[in-house]
Amino acid sequence: MSFVDRGDPDAPDKTKDTLILDGNWQDWDTSSIVASDAVAILMRVEIGSNTSTVWALRLRKNGNVNIANAATLTAQADNVVRRVDAVVACDSAQVIEYVNAGSGGVGTCNLTIGGWWTALPDTSDWPSSSEAKVEGKTNPPKVANPAPEFSWQYDDPEQRPQSAFHLLVATSAELLDENVGDLWDSGVVLSDAHQTKYQGIELGSETTYFWKVRVRNSEGRWSEQW
Repeated sequence: MSFVDRGDPDAPDKTKDTLILDGNWQDWDTSSIVASDAVAILMRVEIGSNTSTVWALRLRKNGNVNIANAATLTAQADNVVRRVDAVVACDSAQVIEYVNAGSGGVGTCNLTIGGWWTALPDTSDWPSSSEAKVEGKTNPPKVANPAPEFSWQYDDPEQRPQSAFHLLVATSAELLDENVGDLWDSGVVLSDAHQTKYQGIELGSETTYFWKVRVRNSEGRWSEQW
């Protein structure tokens, strides 16, 4: 799964005044906050009891019925506020459920969505590139040509032809991981070619460089999302 950080919300999404705390399970539709492909939610909770008796807040995926599958957050007594994170699965409509349990008085109950997890996409029908080479060689130790040729093999499980490519050359693997080509960013090139000549900043000798290419098939699907 991939985590999406919501950022820095300046107020809770739910408080004791906007939650229905009547001892019955209630639905909370979070779709106005989380993405439509979310499968789990990071919930940041502030909870406390205003009496000497404790109570608990339970959170679960909409439709679940077994108490073992609910996150249970117990309040401390006498207005001591606990701050705790919980991970709650949501259904396909981004709905979760909550309920209060116990006889303690609800002093504090603030819920803030900190982010969510999305399921990784099915890439089984995506195109791919392999056999990455420079001047016809895999990871050559030296390249004399100041404008070397980059080449790759294009593959598509449905035999859809390549319609474009996008190539990056960087001074470090870290920059490349961030999809930054500080030496050369070819941009999207509309072509079915599986090779291209370097057109970036002059390359130095005895220096290691890093590169990668993504390819797009005729239906517009990229091998990677940059």
